[in-house]
Amino acid sequence: MSNNKKRNSSKSVSNAEQPKKHNPKLKTRKASVESNKESVVVNNVMTENSEIATPNKPNNFLDKFWHLSESNLFWGGGIALIIAGIGFLIFNESVVFSAILLGIGWIMLTVSMYKYKIFESKTQKTQILLTTSISISILIFLFILWFLLKPIPSLSNEKFTFIREVSPTTYRDLPFVLKITIQSTVKVQPVHFKVVCEDEIGRGQAGIIGAGVYLDIFEKTEKNTYEFGFGSPALTPQSPAIIKIFSKTKLQCNQIIALD
Repeated sequence: MSNNKKRNSSKSVSNAEQPKKHNPKLKTRKASVESNKESVVVNNVMTENSEIATPNKPNNFLDKFWHLSESNLFWGGGIALIIAGIGFLIFNESVVFSAILLGIGWIMLTVSMYKYKIFESKTQKTQILLTTSISISILIFLFILWFLLKPIPSLSNEKFTFIREVSPTTYRDLPFVLKITIQSTVKVQPVHFKVVCEDEIGRGQAGIIGAGVYLDIFEKTEKNTYEFGFGSPALTPQSPAIIKIFSKTKLQCNQIIALD
């Protein structure tokens, strides 16, 4: 019995002293797990880099407008609009349209100044204060320039000559038309007149002889009055205005008033 115990104990000792055999399948599994972890890490890094590299695309109009202001053409377009507005004033064209051009140009210049940060070395509050001051100064300058250059019409009826002529028409519902020619000794712009007749007016028409394009058109017919106006073209001695008053009966329109 004692000999058997010694043999068993020696076998257990020898088995304990033997080194453990490595399983090749276990090695393969471990290597595959590690490679999968590395690939996941690489994919995450690539995804983060792609998110950083890809800028956010503008979604709405304001975002697109803000991104557009980064272009040099943006502030250049603002200056071009201001020059065009001044040109309209110099050539005595539409006063309202010139004001619109000047306003849009001023907005584009203001946005460009904020976008380019021309006072980048200053603090943020100082940048906003200086940029706002320059923007307001430009606005005041443009307003004074517009006010000084806009044409001032002379509205005294002594400057005008009115020629009236009644003739038949081809319209069955309005068989008569009163044609009024307005001749002026001075240039008038914008043009604004009101015609008052004795009886009811069907409809009216007005325009400048030889003119093709009209801006800032205004027209209104109420019972026995017809009022019209436009910012461009101007009424000049060389280009008189023609008014046509259509009616059911022959009309007498003795009041033709020049308005502001």
